Amino acid sequence: MGMATPLAMIRGGDDAAGRGILMRSGEAFQVIKDIKKIIFDKTGTLTEGRPHVVDLVPLNGWEEIELLRLAGAEMHSEHPLWKAVIEYARKAQLNIPEVSDFHAIPGRGIRASLEDRVIRIGSLLFLDEIVHSVCAMIATVLRVTPGQSACQTIDESDVEH
Repeated sequence: MGMATPLAMIRGGDDAAGRGILMRSGEAFQVIKDIKKIIFDKTGTLTEGRPHVVDLVPLNGWEEIELLRLAGAEMHSEHPLWKAVIEYARKAQLNIPEVSDFHAIPGRGIRASLEDRVIRIGSLLFLDEIVHSVCAMIATVLRVTPGQSACQTIDESDVEH
């Protein structure tokens, strides 16, 4: 029984993610059985069920096309938000380069090699590990409203360690 519960929760989490449902904790599985009503707000975040990119704001001299090409590092990611980024890049009909040395860091982001560059894409905390000004810079440039997420790409070769 000790192994069955965690494995069932992992399997359930994978199935939910495949349907675009993000479960932030195991507790969500425990309380979902008690839900009797679901109330939807008018923002559309619950009605569409599929994230999509609504705007792209390149920072620090990045060009939009270059940023989208580097976002191709997410090609192997299974995260629903990154699928939206890849779809956005494909709609722009960009030639997305081949990815190598892909590593997904659960709950944080990805690190991959792309065209002889090491790329990190993910949460602000994950990026702030190598560039300590990232969080402050994004906070001043982007205003994220409920139901939206900000994403930033960093080329590690541009970072002074």
